[in-house]
Amino acid sequence: MVNIKNMKKFLLYPMLMLLALPVLAQTKETKKELPVKKTEAPATVRSGCPQAMSASDYENAKNSIALADGENRKLCLARDIMNSTCFSAEQVEGIMNLFTLETSKLEFAKLAFDHTSDVANYSKVNEAFKEISSAAELKNYIDTH
Repeated sequence: MVNIKNMKKFLLYPMLMLLALPVLAQTKETKKELPVKKTEAPATVRSGCPQAMSASDYENAKNSIALADGENRKLCLARDIMNSTCFSAEQVEGIMNLFTLETSKLEFAKLAFDHTSDVANYSKVNEAFKEISSAAELKNYIDTH
């Protein structure tokens, strides 16, 4: 009989390592200095998060979070992943839907705001809330942040 708990750990930790420790391979060709044209980022893009994670990385992250035992472990794992990458507003909403508790959804939404590439679309995350008061609290947080 397969022990599901051990299986989760076996699958979860390697995926976390792949997401949390990006490997930057450089070849002799990539070390050449090329002229870079500097452009300003659009106003809807956070300077620290110019691009959301790829669809495949997002699915891997989402699956890892979904497999975590308990709300606190899910939130800790989501926070760890968030600290090493950026999300789109739609991806934030998708991860919020993995949480059962409204307080966990709200906490993640607040934390993820600074790790979101398209903050102009951040109102989309409100669709994950069950209570209007949570959306209002998130708006207040963003307005004062």
